[in-house]
Amino acid sequence: MAGERDENPGMVRPFLQRGPVASDAEVGGVEESGIRPYFVTGGRTRSSNSQIGFETVVTLVDGALHLAQRLDFERLRIVELSRSPQSMAELSAKMNLPIGAVWVLAGDLADLGIITAHDAPDEVIDDVELIDTLIDALRRL
Repeated sequence: MAGERDENPGMVRPFLQRGPVASDAEVGGVEESGIRPYFVTGGRTRSSNSQIGFETVVTLVDGALHLAQRLDFERLRIVELSRSPQSMAELSAKMNLPIGAVWVLAGDLADLGIITAHDAPDEVIDDVELIDTLIDALRRL
């Protein structure tokens, strides 16, 4: 059953869409109380995928979009955003979810082979291209 815990603790099968998603206004401020992030992650606070960290950038795997058709709203939104490289912080801001919740959801998607996790460079200070990209992204905000 969708959203049910597997025998493997810490793993939850991705939730499937069951109907329209209520807005935060309809739910009455559950985002502020932490209920929504808890619900969308199945109560997990850590990703089962060791490649996903707070500094990780994710991209959509070529040809994997069809795998996302039955995902719930939050995971589908990560897939859509990951058509271009996205950091965990960017996803968190764009989705209005705590970064920890996005980290868990992105780990689920990486486990399913829908997105790819890219490690941050060891020496960011020496990566001129990355620094230029970050500056350009900040200017667009």
